[in-house]
Amino acid sequence: MEYINNDLFIKPLGVFISFFGVIVPLYKFITEKNLSQRDLRFKTYHQLIKQLVEPEDGKDHIMLDRQIATCFELRNFPEYFEITKRILSDLKVKWEQDPRNKRITSEIDHTIKYIETYNKGYLFIFQILGLKIINKQIASRKMYSFTQR
Repeated sequence: MEYINNDLFIKPLGVFISFFGVIVPLYKFITEKNLSQRDLRFKTYHQLIKQLVEPEDGKDHIMLDRQIATCFELRNFPEYFEITKRILSDLKVKWEQDPRNKRITSEIDHTIKYIETYNKGYLFIFQILGLKIINKQIASRKMYSFTQR
């Protein structure tokens, strides 16, 4: 009788310990991966901002097409949208005084519109549920209709 009671206790304990032995390393791997991804995204974002506002080495002016592409790429960093919108708004005020900057200021307008659409209140539920891809698709569609005007 004691043997049966011990067996009923030991088997679930063994399963629990095995389960715990798998979960802890998996959790550690996922958290480390997330940290390295966040660090990589941080470096990439700051490199894009640098490309947007600084000239290349050895050149005295910023390449307009590179700036436009960089401005477009900033849409891929929703975790930085708050600061991106402020930076782009300030740059637009500074750059729109020169008529040669019409293309970049237009791209800034498109990116700000994208950020505003992405962060709409009614789309917040998708962000909470981890379905940010839906926000991205809706914002892209709105951008397409915005650029067709």
